[in-house]
Amino acid sequence: MTILGLVSLPRFKAAVLGATGVVGQVFMALLQNHPFFKVKRITASPGKEGLEYRKALRAWIPPVELSPEYGRLTISSFEDVLEDDDIKIVFSAVPRQVAEDMEKKLAQRGKTVVSNAGALRMEADVPLINPEVNISHLGLLERQKRERGWSGAIVKNPNCTTAVFTLALKPIMDRYGVEQVNLVTLQSLTGAGLRGYYVLEAMNNVIPFIKNEEEKVQRESAKILGTLENGEVKPKSIDIWVTTTRVPVVVGHTEVAHIKLRDNPGSLNEVRRTLEEWRGETGDVDTPTLPRQPLLVYEDPFRPQPLLDSYIEKGMTVAVGRLDLLRERVLRMVIVGNNLVRGAAGAAVSIAEYMHEKGLI
Repeated sequence: MTILGLVSLPRFKAAVLGATGVVGQVFMALLQNHPFFKVKRITASPGKEGLEYRKALRAWIPPVELSPEYGRLTISSFEDVLEDDDIKIVFSAVPRQVAEDMEKKLAQRGKTVVSNAGALRMEADVPLINPEVNISHLGLLERQKRERGWSGAIVKNPNCTTAVFTLALKPIMDRYGVEQVNLVTLQSLTGAGLRGYYVLEAMNNVIPFIKNEEEKVQRESAKILGTLENGEVKPKSIDIWVTTTRVPVVVGHTEVAHIKLRDNPGSLNEVRRTLEEWRGETGDVDTPTLPRQPLLVYEDPFRPQPLLDSYIEKGMTVAVGRLDLLRERVLRMVIVGNNLVRGAAGAAVSIAEYMHEKGLI
C-alpha cells in the first residue's frame, strides 16, 4: 500500500505529553488515523491520571471530531511513558518549566522527542526546525547524541510567531538578501494556551505586550535562518525589530513586516512568484502534514485574514498579502498563519514525518 506516493511502513507507537492542553489537542487531532504514528499513551496535568481522555478535556478545541479510539485512551503517568519501550516517538506539549527534565530523560531512554516546549530551543546541539526553512539542521542530532551519550534525541519546533514569520521571510532572504525587519504582530488568544482561550480582558481590546515573545522571535529567527557548518549553527545576522500584541482572535496570528532588502526586486510580480514557487528544503519528500504549497499570496488587499486563511492545507500553509515596494529596497507584507498548526503541533508532526522518511527515528 502507498500513501501520498510513498510505501507505507510500520506505524511507530507514539505518546503525547500534555494532551489536554490546546497544542496537545492539536497533536491528537493530527495524529488520528496517521499512517506513520499511532498514539499509545498520553499524559496530562496532575490529578488526571486514569481518566479517559474525553472525560479529562475541559473543551475540545480542534475543528475536527475527536475519534472514539483516542477519546477512550486512558491518561498515563510520565513514568509509564518513560518505561514503555514500545514507544519510539514522543510529541511534547508540556509547560516549559517541566519540559527540560522530562524530555532529557526520554532521550536518554532512547526515545525521539519532537517538542513544542520552549525549553532547550537555544541549546547549541538541539535542532530548532521550521521544516521547509531548515530541516537540514537535523544534522545537529549526530553531535547531540555523541556529546550527550543519548540513544534517543530531542528536536524542537519554533515559537508560533517565529514559525509563521521565518516561513515567509526565508524565500525573500534567499533571493534578495535581508538587512533589517520591522515586525508587528497581532496574535490570537490560543497562542496563550487554554488560559488565553478564556481571557476576558482581551475582548474588545488589544493587549500591547506579550512577555518574552519579542526576544523569542529575535533569538529563534537568527538560529532558524542560520547555516549549519561543522556541527554548529551560525546564526543569521539580521536586525529584527519586533512588537508583539494580543488581539481578540481565536486562531491565527497576523504579522505585519517591513523588510529592508539588500537587492531591489525587479517587480512585485517577481516577488509574488518567488514566494508562491518556493518549496524549501523538504521538497524531496511527500508526507501527510507538509503542505504542497507552503506560501499562498493574495492580490486582494483585504486578504489575508485569520478567520478566512488560518486553515489552508489543514493549517500548514501561511498566507501573504498587501505586498508592496514602499520605496527602493523596502518591502511590506502582511502574513497570516495558524499558530496551533504551522506554529506548533503541525510543524512538530511534519518534522517527525520527515525523520520517519529519512530513517532518523
